[in-house]
Amino acid sequence: MFFAILLCALSVLGLDVESVRFQTGMTQIANRILASLPPINLGNPVSLTSVSLDTANKLKQLSNIQVKNVTIGNMSLAAGFDNSTKTKSGLLLSGGKVGVTNAMFVVDAVLESIGPNDTLLHTNITSVATGILNVRVFAPSRTDIIGQMGGKCASKFVIGSVKGAGSGAGAEEKISKALQTHINSVICYGGANASSLYHNVGKTGIEGFLNKTSNMLIKKFINPKMGLPHNPAARAKALTNYTNQVINQVIGSEQMADRNFGAFSLNDIKMSNTQVKEVQFFQTILDPLMPAVNDSSNDTYLKVFAKGVSASVNFKIGTLFGEAAASMDLKPSNAVVAVTFSRDKNNFIVKPKATCSVTLDFSLDVPSQRWNILWQAFLAGFDPMLNNAINSAICSKITGMTSGELTTDVDDPAAEVWNHVVNHTDSQEYTIDDNLFPLWTNHWASKFYNKTTGRHFLPTGKPAVATPAPKLREFFGF
Repeated sequence: MFFAILLCALSVLGLDVESVRFQTGMTQIANRILASLPPINLGNPVSLTSVSLDTANKLKQLSNIQVKNVTIGNMSLAAGFDNSTKTKSGLLLSGGKVGVTNAMFVVDAVLESIGPNDTLLHTNITSVATGILNVRVFAPSRTDIIGQMGGKCASKFVIGSVKGAGSGAGAEEKISKALQTHINSVICYGGANASSLYHNVGKTGIEGFLNKTSNMLIKKFINPKMGLPHNPAARAKALTNYTNQVINQVIGSEQMADRNFGAFSLNDIKMSNTQVKEVQFFQTILDPLMPAVNDSSNDTYLKVFAKGVSASVNFKIGTLFGEAAASMDLKPSNAVVAVTFSRDKNNFIVKPKATCSVTLDFSLDVPSQRWNILWQAFLAGFDPMLNNAINSAICSKITGMTSGELTTDVDDPAAEVWNHVVNHTDSQEYTIDDNLFPLWTNHWASKFYNKTTGRHFLPTGKPAVATPAPKLREFFGF
């Protein structure tokens, strides 16, 4: 979360901020996703004037244009800032830029030509395109709501030799030029109406997506479901619906770690039928702020509430009397986790402190030991012991991670990086020191989860089967 906050605080008109490690990993991720895509349809037929294909045939049009085997040589990513007197750090997020170089893909198409006696002929042609792509994104305003965003696109791909074009005067050059013009136009401005790309990017192009589609999604889905402006009830409804849609998928796909509480242990823990009555989220870290109801303080915090959590749990319980299969019903229970922060001289969040309150109410049953007096005596006092142990374990873990890994491995390095950025406001470009983050390794991208194909990707590039993770767009509904 904190690295995302840092990149948001960093994503270009004044200062461009980059991370080499982030760019390298994103290039790997992009190539893995592109390798999984089927051929991409690039739209309507492209008309050709009457250029001789050979001594007898003349060109008519190109149809069924498809792109496949897309690879990216290098990807540059930068978050951009303008100087501003409105912020304590003197920097204001203005947008970001994406650059792709040494990109390559195969282009297939059907060449339609007019043969003898006006016969319509169809010839399969293929070529390889190489080139660059540059996209600049203009950040939306973030006051009470997320405002409108925008972007510009420049595509410069060159078509190589065209196989199957024939040997007529100027035929290959004409076909190559037509393909090149069409492909560059579709990438930035759209026109591929039949393309199956996400959110009709083929139809709108990158500029259409950034300037129209994205703003429609922000207005229709993102702001309302985030409860902006000033509508916590709408946010709670969206969060609760989303949580209940995905929680069993997430929890059901994982066997929880065994737990040892000294006098007893819980092994082979599996949860099912999990439901949450309400989930709520408040934050005053980034604009647009989402403060808690009736909160007039200037505190900086992140708060998460879960109310009415219920579930069924099956596990093996180990005690002094042995181990037995057990089941446990979680009665409607509540949890509140809050992390408060201070602000440093650059207004970056520092010194996180967590508070936690978990009230889990369990009803325990050990069917095989209902006849055993010793077990029954143990169970009579076990429920409150278990509740207290689990509640304490959860909160101890949260507070421990906040004061430990979250502070030393994430927040402190992020604050230092932001301080370096602020000290380079007179520069046009600044590359952050990736080594400041202990958790930010050279191989971070190997753990990326490709939600499109539902696979984990390993450093070797070989996919390993995994249970699909919930997609964030399920929360926003698009």
